[in-house]
Amino acid sequence: VGRFLPNLKLLAMSDNNFDGPFPPSFSNATSLQTISAGHNKFSGPIPLELGSLTQLRHLYLHDNMLTNDPGNHVLSILTSFTNCRLLEDVDLLRNLLNGILLASVGNLTITLWRLRLSSNLIEGTIPSALANLTKLISLYLSSNKIKGLIPPNVGQLHSLQ
Repeated sequence: VGRFLPNLKLLAMSDNNFDGPFPPSFSNATSLQTISAGHNKFSGPIPLELGSLTQLRHLYLHDNMLTNDPGNHVLSILTSFTNCRLLEDVDLLRNLLNGILLASVGNLTITLWRLRLSSNLIEGTIPSALANLTKLISLYLSSNKIKGLIPPNVGQLHSLQ
């Protein structure tokens, strides 16, 4: 799909009944700034290829049945977005994402102001590197399997509201 629409900036397909895997071919639409595909029935792993979308600002894949790569015990999808230097808003809430948040989550762009990961199956502890996201206003981690202490430097993110 993406190679036929290389100049596509907005992909809006929320609130439908799309199912099956989220198409990795959307990563060929290299001008994409917004992917809005929440409230569907997409399943399987989020394509790592989406991390090649250097113009991506908004990613809304909430309320689907998306997972990690099978057998992967880390939430690797977030690491793939470190090339998206304009990324501002990531909404992956209410999916089936499991695994551990890696310290590399702190390598996401500093333009990120909202990260929604609530209501998934995320495990482990909150990495202190999350404090690198200095523009973060909203951080949603509720209803997961996260444990341990909140790192002090994360608690000092003054931009959080």
